[in-house]
Amino acid sequence: MNPVCHSGGGAPQATPTPPRDATAGRLRRPALATAAVLLLAGGCSGTDSTPAREEPTGATLFPGHATIAHDTATASVDRRGPTALDGATLEEVLRFRAGRVAAYQFLGVFPAPYDPLAGPARRIWDRIAPKADWLGPTPYLVANPYLLVVVTCANHVTPLGLVCPNLELEYHAGGFVERHRGYNARCWLSRPFSESCGDFPGAIRIVMLNAFDAGYPFAHVDLAASANVTAGDGARNIARGIHSQSCYFHLGRRGVNNVSPQDRDGWLALADRDAATRIVVKLWRARPPSPLRPADLVYQLDVDPSA
Repeated sequence: MNPVCHSGGGAPQATPTPPRDATAGRLRRPALATAAVLLLAGGCSGTDSTPAREEPTGATLFPGHATIAHDTATASVDRRGPTALDGATLEEVLRFRAGRVAAYQFLGVFPAPYDPLAGPARRIWDRIAPKADWLGPTPYLVANPYLLVVVTCANHVTPLGLVCPNLELEYHAGGFVERHRGYNARCWLSRPFSESCGDFPGAIRIVMLNAFDAGYPFAHVDLAASANVTAGDGARNIARGIHSQSCYFHLGRRGVNNVSPQDRDGWLALADRDAATRIVVKLWRARPPSPLRPADLVYQLDVDPSA
């Protein structure tokens, strides 16, 4: 397996892919302790599309570039699963998560050492039901920690990146760009208008669980830097002020581990299902006095159906 792509500094090597139980789709113990790094095709390459961002403040972030793996194998689009986390103990889930964080620890985005049960982010993890199955799409959040912002249809938990999986995620000197192009972008844009998400056509939700876990618990969508999105209802909406929502995993009403809560303050609306879309999310480690304050880190989504 190739090493993790990086430039401008040292980095850990990619760890081997955990063996899978072919009959149940589960990671065999003790394989959950080892994180798989499934590199995107194309490897390391330069790009001229850097995030729309201010200079980060606070802890030092890696000054170079890295292409981040995108995992869709751990989760399932089918709500019934199976998933690779089914039947895992809490300790196994947390070791798996820690391995995924460690694969790109050199970026300086997550705290080192990383302990998911330390600090405010503990609330995300400590209600996981051990040895229970998982709602199919939910492990996507566990397996992709550097997707600091995950977009779903409003009032749904299935990530658009799981349904439309051909995304690219790149880190550039203190910011992330998530790209969807061509057919994958058209899939991403059409999903919130489809019957599968038909209760609120065109509405999407920003899920910032991974940003909160990384130590960036405050977020704001910069509409002036974004395109084809409008704010959801309410004065406390993520596009009108400072938003903070950890979310948490727990045993849901279906008797499987799920993610909650449903938070309308994270909702946005797509203006046009066929238009190029940009969502610029500013993230902070401490609550800023104003959304205009320079961000500690910026996560940008670019969705271009014509590319």
